[in-house]
Amino acid sequence: MRSQILSGMLVGLIAVVVASVARLLLDDVLRTEESFRLFFAAVVIAAWYGGFWPGLFTTALATLTVAFLFVPPRFGWDWYDRASQSRTVLFVLESLLASLLCASLVRARRQAQASFAEARELEQQLLRVSEAEQRRIGRDLHDGLGQQLTGLALLGKTLAQRLKNRAAPEAEDAARIAELANQAIRHTRELARGLAPLNADAMSLPDALQRLAENVGEVSRSTVVLRIENQSVSPRPDAAMHLFRITQEALTNAMRHSEASRIEITLDHDGEATMLSVADNGKGLPPRNAAKPPGMGLRLMKYRAKMVGGSVDVVPRPGGGTVVVCRVPDVIQAGP
Repeated sequence: MRSQILSGMLVGLIAVVVASVARLLLDDVLRTEESFRLFFAAVVIAAWYGGFWPGLFTTALATLTVAFLFVPPRFGWDWYDRASQSRTVLFVLESLLASLLCASLVRARRQAQASFAEARELEQQLLRVSEAEQRRIGRDLHDGLGQQLTGLALLGKTLAQRLKNRAAPEAEDAARIAELANQAIRHTRELARGLAPLNADAMSLPDALQRLAENVGEVSRSTVVLRIENQSVSPRPDAAMHLFRITQEALTNAMRHSEASRIEITLDHDGEATMLSVADNGKGLPPRNAAKPPGMGLRLMKYRAKMVGGSVDVVPRPGGGTVVVCRVPDVIQAGP
């Protein structure tokens, strides 16, 4: 707060100097009573930047400057005529009122910024807790249930072999149990990878995207291709998961709404940020409807990107289709 007040006073001093120079340059154009207008702007600037005390400081400085330089007798401190006295008093009162109003706006602005920062921090904490819980469930599935199913599959396979050696008719049923257990293991691993794609197998983002592209290509009619333009792509750990989830949502939208037959995922780095794009050759974007809000998928993508200081844009693809472009900087820029 103290530094803000001092900075506001410095701004006020600079504003008064600028106003003085402007008034001297316009000396042949402006009348004496119009001098206060320039200096009133200086007061407003200082109060808006620093609050009441910088406004009060600038008011005093501006009053002395006008009285000394621009009100007859110029370059003197003699008390001048009644009209000039009235204009000076009116200027001081107006400047004090403007300073009070600006101070209120400054306080409201700071409170809004603090509330926004607090809300954003809470949102980030909620996302971190949600992702951490998903990772925990994924680990439990992978390391807990997965290991138990693996043991069950081994027991089933061993039992099937023993029954087969005895030519028992139940051997086929035991083999079927072992096969079902193996299928359950594969399904459990896929669930674990979906919940924690970058942690279940300690995978990097490019590896996770490659597996995602392969899985989506297998279960859909679309051809999904991943391109890694920069092999050194390594987004921040907090951003990697969000980029993966944004890709998941973009692929879902491309398959569900665009009816695309080919989807291209591109991962790149421009020296300052990780660039992710998901382009499809589908039907393209629907006509914009101002009365209809964006879909939940697009809002979630934008929300995730915002949480890590990034942005998401959805634009038409040249030649038909849609492109989802996400840019996440390597370092989050501090807010005002």
